[in-house]
Amino acid sequence: MARRKKQQHQEEGVGEGWLLPYSDMLTLLLGLFIVVAAMSNVDSTKFNALKTEFNQVMALNPVNSGAATNSVIDTGKSTASATSGADSDNSSSSSLTSKEAAESSEKATESSLREQKETQQLKQVAQNLQSDIKASGNSANASVSVESDGIHLTLSSNILFNSGSADLTSSVKTMLSKLVPDIKKVNSNPVVIAGYTDNVPSNTAKYPSNWELSSARALTVMRYFVSQGAISQSKVSIQAYGENNPKASNSTAAGRAQNRRVEIIIQRTNS
Repeated sequence: MARRKKQQHQEEGVGEGWLLPYSDMLTLLLGLFIVVAAMSNVDSTKFNALKTEFNQVMALNPVNSGAATNSVIDTGKSTASATSGADSDNSSSSSLTSKEAAESSEKATESSLREQKETQQLKQVAQNLQSDIKASGNSANASVSVESDGIHLTLSSNILFNSGSADLTSSVKTMLSKLVPDIKKVNSNPVVIAGYTDNVPSNTAKYPSNWELSSARALTVMRYFVSQGAISQSKVSIQAYGENNPKASNSTAAGRAQNRRVEIIIQRTNS
């Protein structure tokens, strides 16, 4: 009888032993749930409420409660620190973007002001050139205009050269000398000098085609203005078109006269 009571007591003791690990497991699961909830959205008010509730639950089962509570608190701090760091990075990035936008806007404003100032200067130089040409009595053989790429000064070959020649006449040098002071005002701008002819073939030993003739005439005008200091030799280039790109029809004498020309293009500095 005594043996049966002892055996019954042992079986009851063994049967109640599972409660302790089961309680620990529930505690750890609850702690894991709180950690996940805290990491998903760090809110100081909610976090404190969760921590208080968790501490109350852990007070019912003190086993490993200290370690679990410290783990939750440390995780919360780490998450808050990471969030703070991310906010700091976003703030720095936003500040940098704003600074770059301000610098870009300032550069655009400065560029616009420079373009306006240059346009005003080119218009003034063009007006002066037009006045000089009119004063010399050559308005019918020369024109000046301000285009999108700069000043276009067109000089008829009739006043620049004798027929079939690329040497400046003595009379035209007097007119060109009057243009020098105004062209000097923009001598830092790039300059293109282009030569054109009509469609009458050039067939001399010196100029076997209109290519050579138009090229030689552009070179002559370039050399003159460079020698007078009106154009910088490092800023100038020439183009030879021959009979191509005519301004008027070559079927009439008046049209051919318009096509025999030299164009001086004083370009914008940003073109």
